[in-house]
Amino acid sequence: MTFANYKPRKIGFHQIVDINSWQIKVYTITFRQEFQSVSALESAITKLPDWLKLSETLEFENYQIGFMMVHEGRDGVWVILSWWTGENMLRSVTFANSAEAPEEFLLTPKEGGMVCVWELEVVDFERRMWIEHVLKKADQPDFSGYQEQRIEGYF
Repeated sequence: MTFANYKPRKIGFHQIVDINSWQIKVYTITFRQEFQSVSALESAITKLPDWLKLSETLEFENYQIGFMMVHEGRDGVWVILSWWTGENMLRSVTFANSAEAPEEFLLTPKEGGMVCVWELEVVDFERRMWIEHVLKKADQPDFSGYQEQRIEGYF
């Protein structure tokens, strides 16, 4: 078994997408100096309304708040869409494209989501912010405060 040496990747905050009563923080991750898969990023944002319909498959309370990571990897672009549900749970789905079809994404794997070590950096940050701004303030959750917190840098 062989492993590639770990190298930090750039994580950037792109925007908050306000769509159909949802607020989704959008992050980019790249192995390059700067994120370059702009058409894939734009395509992922336009697919959000359809992808967010997956939230209807669970019977937990849904806050219509989440985050999306568009990860430019060496083998294609991966998109991980996550939203908060059932008070303290994070539901995630993963999509991937290919070099041949950079604007088309397939649910991967079909059985559930998966994330890599760089994406876990964002998940960990978002987890800590959810605890700080929502769970610790259960009587009056500060959803705006949560949305204002963003992670950026090399990790």
